[in-house]
Amino acid sequence: MGFRRKVILLVEDDVQQAQAILKKIEAIGKYKAIWAKDGFEGLKQIRNQSRFMGFSGNRISCILLDMRMPNMDGTEFIKKLRKREKWRMFERYCPVIFLTAYQEEEYYRTAMNEYACDYLNKPVEQEELAAVLKLIIEDYDYFSAVESKRKLMRQKIKELKVANNVKEQVVAE
Repeated sequence: MGFRRKVILLVEDDVQQAQAILKKIEAIGKYKAIWAKDGFEGLKQIRNQSRFMGFSGNRISCILLDMRMPNMDGTEFIKKLRKREKWRMFERYCPVIFLTAYQEEEYYRTAMNEYACDYLNKPVEQEELAAVLKLIIEDYDYFSAVESKRKLMRQKIKELKVANNVKEQVVAE
């Protein structure tokens, strides 16, 4: 049985950027790259990569996702992806790395708030791409990280509810 390379989905609307990133992914030698030109095509690729009618998860190991695209931006794409994963019992959460040409902290916060693992600035450097993919695909327990973040968020929500109840009691008195 031969070595099966992990599949990376690149969702990028700029053809030149996509070609450059695809070459870099393939040059690493451990991954097979597939490309979607927008968010809608990306979601279609995810459906097409399902194994055993969705009962055995998805072949895609990681998604590289452009933040700004026409029709469906990166934030909308990841919301739809997470909603899909939430209702699919056998499908694991797929790590997402945002790609952005903007070096603003706002984009980093957006990425983390929408359950992305990280973000890379464009143009993407070969060494940085290889290191991030290795960390996320081979070394990182993404499911545990997402669950930890969800527990933390649930705890914060509970704390906010308690704080709001205390405020309401004080106002009522």
